[in-house]
Amino acid sequence: MSEKVEKTEKQENAKANGKANEKEAKEAELSEEDAQLKDELNMLVERLQESDSNLYKPALESLRNLIRSSTTSMISAPKPLKFLRPHYESLRNEVYVKIPDGPTKRLCADIVSVLAMTAVDKPEFRTDSLRYRFLGSGEDVGAWGHEYVRHLTGQCVLEWEAMAEAEQQQMLRQRRLERRQQRQQSGADSKKDNDDNDEDNDESGDEDGEEPMEEDGPAAGGVRITRDQLLSLCELIIPYHMSHNAESEAIDLCVETGQLAMLEKHTGQANYQRVCLYLTSCVPYLPDEDWTAVLDTARRIYLKFGDQGNAMRCALKLNSPELVSKQFAETPDPTVRKQLACLLGRQQFAVDWDEDAYDDAELLSELMANARLNEHFHALGRELDIMEPKLPEDIYKSHLEPTRMSTGTVDSARQNLASSYVNGLVNCGFGRDKLLMEDDNKMKWIYRNKDAGMMSSVATLGWLLLWDVDGGLVQIDKYLYLQDDNIKAGALLACGVVNSGVRNECEPALALLADYVENKTSCLNKAALIGLGVAYAGRGSGGESAIAKLQPLITEQGKPEQAALAALSCGVIAAGTLHSDVTSSILQSLLEAPPGDRVKPLARLHALGLALCCLGRQEAAEPVLAGLAAVEEPVRSLARVLCEACAYACTGNVLKVQSMLHLLSEKAQEEIGAGDAGSSSGGGGSRSTSTASSGRPLENNSGSPSAAAADKKSSEEATTAYAQGAAVLGVALVAMGEDVGKDMAFRIFGNLLRFGEANIKRAVPLALGLVYTSNPELKVLDLLSKFSHDSDLEVALSSILAMGLCGAGTNNARLAAMLRQLAGYHAKDPLALFAVRLAQGLTHLGKGTLTLTPSHSDKFLNNPGALAGLLAVLVAGLDMRRLLLASGWDCLLFYLTPAIQPRLLMTFDADLQPMQVPVRVGQAVDTVGQAGRPKTITGFQTHTTPVLLAYGERAELATEEYEPVSSLPLEGFVILRKNPNYQA
Repeated sequence: MSEKVEKTEKQENAKANGKANEKEAKEAELSEEDAQLKDELNMLVERLQESDSNLYKPALESLRNLIRSSTTSMISAPKPLKFLRPHYESLRNEVYVKIPDGPTKRLCADIVSVLAMTAVDKPEFRTDSLRYRFLGSGEDVGAWGHEYVRHLTGQCVLEWEAMAEAEQQQMLRQRRLERRQQRQQSGADSKKDNDDNDEDNDESGDEDGEEPMEEDGPAAGGVRITRDQLLSLCELIIPYHMSHNAESEAIDLCVETGQLAMLEKHTGQANYQRVCLYLTSCVPYLPDEDWTAVLDTARRIYLKFGDQGNAMRCALKLNSPELVSKQFAETPDPTVRKQLACLLGRQQFAVDWDEDAYDDAELLSELMANARLNEHFHALGRELDIMEPKLPEDIYKSHLEPTRMSTGTVDSARQNLASSYVNGLVNCGFGRDKLLMEDDNKMKWIYRNKDAGMMSSVATLGWLLLWDVDGGLVQIDKYLYLQDDNIKAGALLACGVVNSGVRNECEPALALLADYVENKTSCLNKAALIGLGVAYAGRGSGGESAIAKLQPLITEQGKPEQAALAALSCGVIAAGTLHSDVTSSILQSLLEAPPGDRVKPLARLHALGLALCCLGRQEAAEPVLAGLAAVEEPVRSLARVLCEACAYACTGNVLKVQSMLHLLSEKAQEEIGAGDAGSSSGGGGSRSTSTASSGRPLENNSGSPSAAAADKKSSEEATTAYAQGAAVLGVALVAMGEDVGKDMAFRIFGNLLRFGEANIKRAVPLALGLVYTSNPELKVLDLLSKFSHDSDLEVALSSILAMGLCGAGTNNARLAAMLRQLAGYHAKDPLALFAVRLAQGLTHLGKGTLTLTPSHSDKFLNNPGALAGLLAVLVAGLDMRRLLLASGWDCLLFYLTPAIQPRLLMTFDADLQPMQVPVRVGQAVDTVGQAGRPKTITGFQTHTTPVLLAYGERAELATEEYEPVSSLPLEGFVILRKNPNYQA
């Protein structure tokens, strides 16, 4: 054993000697010029260490000249700094100290400040560059080169953070001292004395932790830095960075020190776009108290240089009606104002403006109301030659499926209903189809459905005639006079769907549906409630009239279905507004709900309606969260998770994601979901006979004491299950705002699918569908395809629906092949086959011209109505068989309508006449922080407008003959003008 140890020691010694020899060899290999420089530097240091003070100034000046000549352009480590590094401590602790005060001492401080860049790896020297800078001569900050300025920038941030931490600790100590004095004066009891002692111990620990900070100043140059000194240095550093293509470092310094006004002051015409791009890209990574200030700074800089379009984007991101209205009113150029009206229409943002002040007020109102959306979409269809309607069989391509189904299954009512949905989705917005709008076939097809299926089948007319308010209502009106209540209900719902995303002064949806919201017939009541929610989705203040009709129904007792749908529709309409009347009514309904209703699937709709009011409001949603404290479980946990997730939607807030992952890590009881899993794990035959799809999914037929005890037990079990399912969607909702968060969420969901509880696994596919809506990435499709064959029917159904959401409107060939294979695999399970058909319809949404993604404007903005509609469907999908796909409740799928938008680029002249110009369309490239004018797209192809834009694609004009009237991203409707500087 000892021989092995000796052998090991010899090997280590040999390695150490070898490294030393290598070092000596490298030093011996110095060129003659480098050796001469090293000798000269050593000689100058020796002079400084001598007692003759007359030698100090010439030696320091020589050092300064040698260092400056090497640091002005830093490609590699400057040789003077490299050779002087061993002498740093002697120069700092001996030479500087012995030189008397005066110009020579300040010159020495300058040299020490620069040499401190080589010693930042030692904690005691970490801020020496900054401290000796203040002891030096105070000459131009850029005289020592860019790397020196970068070190000063980093050390300014470190010192600022240390000051902030010290002030916070001082405040805590002061507060504790005041509390201790108050207790002593009031004669505190022994328990309080013990608490006081604990606090004293905490204080002593805090003070011990601060001792190194207190001693750091004198030990590092004998100077204590103040905030004023740091700010004065920042005033020198920021202009230097801004003039040397280092805007990102200047912005980081301004953000860390809170001096954004300096940034606005020093930004110029040449670099304001790079500055603002970096500022807006920082928003997802900033704490709550900082991101609004940063975004508002970007808005002001855009306005300073006349970029009205991007300034409006920032105002919309801030969700400030006052800023949006003010900026719209102050836009001087009428053509730019039209472009802003198009942006407001895409965002569905209600603006308070004086119509009498503009000559083109009627045109602006049309643009903001999306009144011409249907007309332009049809123009796109004609340009692409896709106006010919398609049949569901054109999508199914049953002859390519692995297993042909029997004719009995094909003709079933559920599969006819699936065909109605597919027909509506595929021909969405084109105003023509071959099932419902041909006179010799329409009633025949409707009567091939049963009961609630007839309602949904007629309601798909709304998708076919989407955005065509005037012409669509005429074609739907005739169904309102039929005797069958289900057909009439379908027509009512279609009226709401047609009006989605389009504002009309006459408010036809409210006029037609308002009389039915309290109708005693269940199907009519349900259709009116959903129709109003869909028609006014995301309107906020523009939907007050609809909210006034729905709000009283939320607190009405004895009608749980009506109350739940009213709460959900109010939430969809008031998304992101924190509407006080809606939130108070929903909280009241949750407080007064009977215990039995809290475990029903409809309780999720109440909770979601409340959460949607908090959409994107972050800390402003705290009062709503506080109000949930009085609500009983399991709804309280569910509502709290949903409210937190919606409040921080698309922000990428890591702390909120961590809190939800902590909830997901809790071990749910083994019995949760055991009944469902047991009934669904016995293979395809047993799954298809599940009682959950019987048509009465929401009734509570138990009345015995044993049933009451079972309800109590199920309530306790549902607390964790409900909250965990919502937390999975919450992770997706928070992370979907930026690309890094999406990648991290995908990894998290992969682990949850493999190791999570059953209730978590059922929610993960839906969360993936939310994160990757209309973005069919291969890794996501492969994962969902794997779990679409799962033995748990709920997991399989969720995966199938998520596949449809991921491929929505893309016509993705690989996904279409996967779904055809699934249709054969699930041929004997009507419920799973229904989900497959629905996914096929979503994949071919609008024949590949539409999208469901709520983000737009280069993924900078999110439409609250679209996001609310997606969440309504996904939260209902947490209980697939008892809610979303249950008989009579599949009409909840129409909440997807507000998310349906064309994925096009169409160009117009100043008079809004369509014009065709060549554009390059390619994959978007991230150019944040890059100097100059980097390429913004890669792998592009040149097309003539109008063109389709896939998720992640970006367009730019191929020639300079025309230019956009604003700097907004080229998507949607873009107004161009002739470039005055263009020469053919």
